[in-house]
Amino acid sequence: MKSIVTGSTLRGLESAFLLAEKGCDTTILCSGTYLGEDITGTWKWYPRERQDQLRSELDRIAVKYDLPLTPPGLLYPGTIKRLLAEWVRKAGIKVCYMTRLFGAVVKGNVLTGIAAADKQGLFFLPCSLVVDATMHHEATRVISHNPLRFPKDHPITMRLELREVTCDFSNKLDLKDVNAILLKGIRDERQAYLEFRRQLPYDMSMQEARAWAVSESCTMLSALKQFPETSDAIPGEALPYAIDLDEMPVNIEENIKGWYLTCLEKWDTDDINTLSAESQLLINGNYLPFSLNDEQEILFDWKLLPHTETEVLVAGAGTAGIWAAISAARAGAQVCAVELLPYPGGTRSMGGVNHLYYGNRNRLFMNMWREIKEFTNDVMGRKIPGMLHAAEIMFYFSEIARCNIQYLSNAIACGARKNDRNELTDVLFCGEDGPFVVRAQRSIDATGDGDIAVYAGCGFDYGDDEMHVMQNYSQWNRCTPERNGYRSIDQDTMDQTRRSEWTRAIEWNQVSLADYDMFDMLTVRESRRIHGKSVVTFEDAVRGKRTPDIIYETYCTYDPHGRCMNIYGRLGLMPVQGNPMFIAIPLGSILPKDVNNLVVVGKAISADQDTFNYIRMNADVMSIGWIAGRLCVQSIRKGMPVDALPLDKLQEQLYDLGAITLPPPDTTTYSTSPDRIAAEILAGEESGFRNAVITNWEEIRDLVRNAYDLKCYRHAKLLEKTLLWFGDAVGAQHLTEVLSKANQRFGKTSYKDRQMIDGFIKCGIVGELDDYWLINQLVILLSKAHIKDAVPVIYNVMCNTTPGSGWQNNSSQYVSVRLDCQSAANYDRILCLAEAAVLMPDSIYASELTRLYKEIEVQEAPPATFYKEYLQVRLLAAMKACGAKETEQLLKFMCSSRYSSISSYAKKLLVSE
Repeated sequence: MKSIVTGSTLRGLESAFLLAEKGCDTTILCSGTYLGEDITGTWKWYPRERQDQLRSELDRIAVKYDLPLTPPGLLYPGTIKRLLAEWVRKAGIKVCYMTRLFGAVVKGNVLTGIAAADKQGLFFLPCSLVVDATMHHEATRVISHNPLRFPKDHPITMRLELREVTCDFSNKLDLKDVNAILLKGIRDERQAYLEFRRQLPYDMSMQEARAWAVSESCTMLSALKQFPETSDAIPGEALPYAIDLDEMPVNIEENIKGWYLTCLEKWDTDDINTLSAESQLLINGNYLPFSLNDEQEILFDWKLLPHTETEVLVAGAGTAGIWAAISAARAGAQVCAVELLPYPGGTRSMGGVNHLYYGNRNRLFMNMWREIKEFTNDVMGRKIPGMLHAAEIMFYFSEIARCNIQYLSNAIACGARKNDRNELTDVLFCGEDGPFVVRAQRSIDATGDGDIAVYAGCGFDYGDDEMHVMQNYSQWNRCTPERNGYRSIDQDTMDQTRRSEWTRAIEWNQVSLADYDMFDMLTVRESRRIHGKSVVTFEDAVRGKRTPDIIYETYCTYDPHGRCMNIYGRLGLMPVQGNPMFIAIPLGSILPKDVNNLVVVGKAISADQDTFNYIRMNADVMSIGWIAGRLCVQSIRKGMPVDALPLDKLQEQLYDLGAITLPPPDTTTYSTSPDRIAAEILAGEESGFRNAVITNWEEIRDLVRNAYDLKCYRHAKLLEKTLLWFGDAVGAQHLTEVLSKANQRFGKTSYKDRQMIDGFIKCGIVGELDDYWLINQLVILLSKAHIKDAVPVIYNVMCNTTPGSGWQNNSSQYVSVRLDCQSAANYDRILCLAEAAVLMPDSIYASELTRLYKEIEVQEAPPATFYKEYLQVRLLAAMKACGAKETEQLLKFMCSSRYSSISSYAKKLLVSE
């Protein structure tokens, strides 16, 4: 029998273990990324004095269900999260993370399944039994139309993690003047938890109670300076994910056979979990007809759901979205902001990445930065040198209240609809109180993944064009066992468009998270990129293209947290952390094609992958969010679409603020030209070759060829490389000879692939062009142009190539925890040879490619093996092209890779001719 437990509280986990023990196929719906939210979400059991009580409770469950006991030593947050995840795995229980109950599926009064919502939309889960183990029976309230309301004077307990506390007291210290207690922590000797219990001042919903709790926490922080123990204290890196409100009396019932509020040893249910014409969707006490289409999407009439109307909807109140909401509200609009997580701020506050790296730190951004800093200093009563995650959340809540923004948190966007004029009309969400629809005059998709645009039918790209490989995701400010307080960065890579990949990433995070783990958000760097009315291509970016509809200019170095995945990378032209530049963002890139009344911000704006690697910095994301909010309000007030707005006044304002760095042009302009690049090449500048390749202006070929014929140049090799890129083989024989000599010089050397300053891998040409990258370039260029006379030389290069080293890179502590920096010394050489064999296959290559595959296979790689598997599957593509005998068997093995981008590509290779 199939059973579902909604909520992963300890009560929910026990229910799931009992059901699994009775032979049920059991699934847990977990609204967050970690199990045991009444522990990991409330922080109630984290202080030192409660360790024994926590251990006793966990061990009781472990003994009862024959599960692993708590490990010896302190029970850190990470220790608890790892343990609960291990329990679930051992019991064979499936978990749907970041998932909420949307409704019950019933036939008469008999349960046959549920509808659930996650970031991929609505889906049906068949079951005959549900146990509601949410903290306040929210799931039952969703189906019974009994909204959760906490009465006046209902007790609530709030907690703050504090650092830099003088802990010269026993485990507990009463701060009587503020009616709070200070509890020693376990992270280090200067860490403590501030706990204070209050009564709600009036009847409140969960949303209202959360906002009130944040306000009270802000007041409490301001009071700490009066106590010697806390006069220097600063808040920790997060706020509790779940509010600790005392349990409400159970006064709800749902007469559905198979639906339980507690898990019984025996249950009365019918084992029916199939759909029929009589099946209905039970939401808010209403029985709604529905159906499943061929894609298993749940179809029903949204008009029957609760709805709210607003002028501007901001879906996702993260790094971009919160500023879009604030900007629109300050401009006078009625704003509704709906957020997946409990608190606004996204990557900055919930993901822990609130520092600055690159980005255009213009005056628009600095005004936002100043507001957060001044608020923080006011709350703390002194100047704070850095940014405080908790204080930034409090600032956003204060602005939400001041600007009268309707803020709805813990709600998943799970659908969108448009009318026959392609206007977005309705966005569907599933929140703490169940499903609801928002109707807005203008909407801003700030989900970071383009969720709303995609639900509305907008096309998208993700990752690179061939394999859809995306940047690594991170977990920041996670303490490692070896160094208390250090960050655990770049855990792994995933395909964010797949439900299974989210599950894999979250489960991998639970295994690999560090001991003191307080953030609940996976910091995803890259996801979908919408198809916009215009696309910022890399060619546009490097040509310095600026259009009359420019709204912003980003600034960054090339930061792919991995390698450049296209041919520019194979030519060594895109080293990591190199070549910073400004990139002009046109209005059309934030407007999705075929969806009107919608603006998209954050990671999902319309660009190709290499451009994206330049435009994702905090300062730029926040600024574009602010601009989007202002554009939507102007569009409403003027009664015209966003793309029809006159931009001159806004552009003038943005130019004055430095968000646009040069005067907006009246026509399309470029900061460079074919003539300028040709002049660089003819003068012997190696950078001219790079500029010719990445701008890819066909006119450069003619300019260079004319000079070559006239012998009007400094270095023939540079012109010949450029011409070969454009398909002119006039210098191919000479370049083949150059390749042969370089190969003889380099031999079987292991390349020093790390940048000397900080230990990053190079992934390209850093400084002067050396033999290693000259060989890589010529191998690619000659193969791209199908110069068959070069095959024997390229084969000799293969014969000279080995992995060159192991994978571990401990050249600095920072890069030692960056997955993308763990790499074999000759990784880029092998990648180039594999690419060359695909561009110009030859059977002579088969044996050497097979050897390289096997040498890579036996090398020990980091536990997250993506970059090893990526290299192997690229070798397999080359082996297949060249007719290597073992390819099919090895591809079948790769089809079982845990990485969908690897397994999908392997399957594609298997069936290709």
